[in-house]
Amino acid sequence: MGTAEGVLAEARRHIGYKSVGINPFNAWYGWNGYEPWCNAFIAYCADRSGNGGVIGKYAWVPGQIAFFKNKGQLHQPSGVPRAGDIVFFCWCGKREGDHVGLVESVTSTSINTIEGNVGGYPGSVLRRSFKLTDASIIGYGRPAYSPGSVQALMSLDDVALAVIAGRYGNGAARAAALTAAGYDPAAVQARVNEIIVGGVKPATSPPSAVAIDFLAREVIAGLWGNGWARAERLIAAGHDYDAVQARVNDILLAG
Repeated sequence: MGTAEGVLAEARRHIGYKSVGINPFNAWYGWNGYEPWCNAFIAYCADRSGNGGVIGKYAWVPGQIAFFKNKGQLHQPSGVPRAGDIVFFCWCGKREGDHVGLVESVTSTSINTIEGNVGGYPGSVLRRSFKLTDASIIGYGRPAYSPGSVQALMSLDDVALAVIAGRYGNGAARAAALTAAGYDPAAVQARVNEIIVGGVKPATSPPSAVAIDFLAREVIAGLWGNGWARAERLIAAGHDYDAVQARVNDILLAG
């Protein structure tokens, strides 16, 4: 059984790929010509990352939806998605599903995805973002990854510092927000207590590219404020403001 990190890592390898003729995802699926390949891309990444048993090998999106529904793993669009979920879209009006993506990260207001067959014919692999309330989202499939495989995108110390800075709110709202982001609220709170009450110095380590990208997308979503207030909040939470802002600029310039 594979992990959410595994399928996400495989999908990230292909970001920026532009389809030409029979792309590797078409060929892997067994097609001899071009076919819409959004779901073939998801199935390919699942297969290559050891997740072929928990994500269906389908080209037809309704088939993938049925795969998760039959396993009791299909969640309504009003639910809280997680990194590694399969998100289903419908633009045809029939609410049966005609596009699919992989959830890379989640904020309190949006999801960030990796998708195949987007950006115009014959399609590319791109990162995209959607509001959680986007009407085109019709549900999420949650694969039965290895237990504990959906890991936080930031270290325990990083997220504890973000909590101290007020990023995740308070009380039950904080616990819900941390859970939705893939963290263990009890573990985070214990670390917060150690830092505040015990005077424990948080570990300092260079942030990963994934953590920087995650923070940058939260900045773009407006979750860290603007101007100097944004800089102060990021710095207070122990983040590298310059690195995060540089990634924000890269994302916005890339469109």
